[in-house]
Amino acid sequence: MRAQDRQQLQIGRLGGVQLSKGWYVYVGSAFGPGGLAARVSRHLRCHKTRHWHIDHLIWATTVREVWYSQRQRDLEHCWAQAALDQPAARNLLRGFGASDCQCLSHLVRFPTREAVKTLFNALEAKVWIPQL
Repeated sequence: MRAQDRQQLQIGRLGGVQLSKGWYVYVGSAFGPGGLAARVSRHLRCHKTRHWHIDHLIWATTVREVWYSQRQRDLEHCWAQAALDQPAARNLLRGFGASDCQCLSHLVRFPTREAVKTLFNALEAKVWIPQL
């Protein structure tokens, strides 16, 4: 996701968050009813109840790509750590998207698009660019 401007967001129980300009990578899973297609479609809808942390962030950013894998169930934790381990990674908010696991966060900010591409190259994933 890309944030064009700096802004203040209220994100559920996490409270007020300062969103900085930059590129954001959020890592999640989609094992509920409808699977991957249903979860991604819901997140990309403009009009919805803001239920998950990511719903608040998507409202304030532009989704540019969706990366996915249909392999292991726990890849979200590996991907979150891989993102946090990147030299250009900046953690936005402790616990974001990770209220049900031990990860530091499932959201990482990168200053440039090139830094996001470096992460992508470090992961084995397929890319789906949504038709918005």
